[in-house]
Amino acid sequence: MLAHRMAIVDEFAKDAHVSPALKAELVNAICYSTEKSPFSWYDKLELLSELPKELRYEVAMGMHGGAARFISFLQNKDPSFLATLLPLLRGEMMRSGEVICRQGEYAGEMYFLTKGEVHFVDGKENHVYRVLKQGAYFGDVELLKGIARKYTVVAGTDCHFLTLSRKVAFTQFLGLIQRDFPLIWDEVNEVAEKREKVNSQALVQFQADQKLLSDLGLPISRDPPRRNSSVFLPSPTDPLFSLEEGVTELEQTLDSLEADMQATNGALEEALDLLRSQRGVKIKARLDPLPNKEMESGSEAPSKEAVTSDGKGWEGS
Repeated sequence: MLAHRMAIVDEFAKDAHVSPALKAELVNAICYSTEKSPFSWYDKLELLSELPKELRYEVAMGMHGGAARFISFLQNKDPSFLATLLPLLRGEMMRSGEVICRQGEYAGEMYFLTKGEVHFVDGKENHVYRVLKQGAYFGDVELLKGIARKYTVVAGTDCHFLTLSRKVAFTQFLGLIQRDFPLIWDEVNEVAEKREKVNSQALVQFQADQKLLSDLGLPISRDPPRRNSSVFLPSPTDPLFSLEEGVTELEQTLDSLEADMQATNGALEEALDLLRSQRGVKIKARLDPLPNKEMESGSEAPSKEAVTSDGKGWEGS
């Protein structure tokens, strides 16, 4: 029995990318458990349940190369909750440009983004209207409500995820969290509602912006949005918010605003060119400051010593 358990430990440590040090502790704990209770039921989850509480939490946090430390939702959570959830997650990878989930399709997983960037896209041309980065998660709304995907999400870069499948969620997790962690359950639902509003508002605003650009005859960009980058900044009252994450997001927002100013200037120039061609009016000439116009015409502003039209100098007028 011990040899069989050690084989499971080896497989578990390999699949979960557990460090050698943690694996050694795991082996020691299983040897002790086998000695004390040689006939207990075990599999990968039962294996963890037999560990001491602190070691179970440490092993859970070390799974998947410690990727859970990058997930904002998992910060400051009860160790027992983390030790329950993390073994249920499965690692996945998506290449840049791959569709992660498509609007209208069956919602089979929720995704915790441990590395990379994902884009919420709209329309046949996959115009990007929202961006999520490392530490974010999505797909929870559809999973909790048991509905089809409401949005299409693609990998903006090569991405790594921890995923919770619908089957595992409903058979092993959601009931347990409601019973044993009611405060976290309330938080999960509250945050899901807030995130759904943010996603919906971002899409509505994006579609309004695209209509405005179309009406002006300006090109529609497929690049990630910059003008509405504030949509991505978490509120300090949001349970997902952390100070470090907020500072990072603020720096990214400031960078986006700087780039947005340059993009806006370019868009205004295009709009002016469009109006010139349609109306035949030299708008730029009318908007230029007077000294510039005089310089272009070759004339100079009269000096104090210059004479007036009646031949008198300024001093004598």
